[in-house]
Amino acid sequence: MAEIEAFAALLHETIAQNKLSGSRVKAVTESATNALADPPSLAKAMVRAHLRSAPKTKLVSLYIFDAVARHAQEIVRRNGAGLAPPGRSGEQLAAEAQAFLRALQEPAAEVGIDCLRNAPREQREKVLKVIDIWDRAGTFAPKILQRIHDYTDEPEGSKSPKVDPPLGPPGLPANVLAMLGGAAAVPGAASGGASPAAPAAASPAAAPAAPATAAPAAAPARPGPPPGGGRRAAAPPPGGWPPGGGSAQSRQPPPGGWPPGGGSAQARQPPPGGWPPGGGSAQARREPPVKEDLRAFDQKHFDPTSPAQWERLARMWTNTYHYEPTGPELMMALMSGMLSKEVDARWTGMPTMPGMGMMPGMGMMPGMAMPGMSAAAPGGVASPLHGARSPPTSDPRRGRS
Repeated sequence: MAEIEAFAALLHETIAQNKLSGSRVKAVTESATNALADPPSLAKAMVRAHLRSAPKTKLVSLYIFDAVARHAQEIVRRNGAGLAPPGRSGEQLAAEAQAFLRALQEPAAEVGIDCLRNAPREQREKVLKVIDIWDRAGTFAPKILQRIHDYTDEPEGSKSPKVDPPLGPPGLPANVLAMLGGAAAVPGAASGGASPAAPAAASPAAAPAAPATAAPAAAPARPGPPPGGGRRAAAPPPGGWPPGGGSAQSRQPPPGGWPPGGGSAQARQPPPGGWPPGGGSAQARREPPVKEDLRAFDQKHFDPTSPAQWERLARMWTNTYHYEPTGPELMMALMSGMLSKEVDARWTGMPTMPGMGMMPGMGMMPGMAMPGMSAAAPGGVASPLHGARSPPTSDPRRGRS
């Protein structure tokens, strides 16, 4: 029909432009009104144009589809008054528009789902707004709109097109399929040649027969030697199998069952003296870390320019004397030779520090003798470190005792 062809050409052209204007939409709806005399063909032309459109033009195609459908709905509502073209009555036009809306129900679901599936993701909200307009205006039946919403609610992984399973034999029992396969092979054998259809008929019958076999389920109920020969098929000797002997399959559980936790009783007996405290073996337990004290300090290899070595020396001092030293204390300990077995020339040649008294438990620094004091601090005790003196029992940080 000429009106249908003119409408289809205008529709394809408008969709390809991928932009709409009021005049363009009016031209499309007027062309559709002129073609309402053939409602099924008009509906097919609309859905065909939409499905052939590119993904980027799906939204424009949906807008045109919506404009034409709601224009037809308006014709029905007004009974064609003021909308009929010359030479046609309003009642006739309303009847044609009603038939067109009925023919457009299924295409509406197809167009809506196609937009959700193929239109750009950023246009998804606009597509759903058009569907909501159809719902509020009653343009299409609720079941049609529900199909579109069902697709929207599906997870992303389940929206791939459904593929029908290949046709095959119905779910017959395995023995029936085997009989059918044997019957199909008889004519080929009688004719003296292999029939080309015989392998094809036998292969479907053989495939489902494998899962249907019940031999493994019945195997435990049959008496007989276990797998692996008959060497240990007899009952266990008095006292049980020797440790490590026999196979796991042929051994019977002892009276009372296996011990809790699985395995054999021999494998779970505690060693003489019991398990070590804390569970597990003594080798597997972690020993607490050994604290490093001043016995591990080597002044000869001490680098005074390294902050890390100063921190290590402070930790050794704390682990030995149980208090944190100050920087001057560590400096004077190094200069006095308290921490070294040998004289360190790097420290003995340093100038004296006026105004600084002797450290508790340390010998006097060279060049810093004070009247009335001996080389060892009063109250000091012999230190285990290189023959030096250890601090007194009182806390040096709170004054001398």
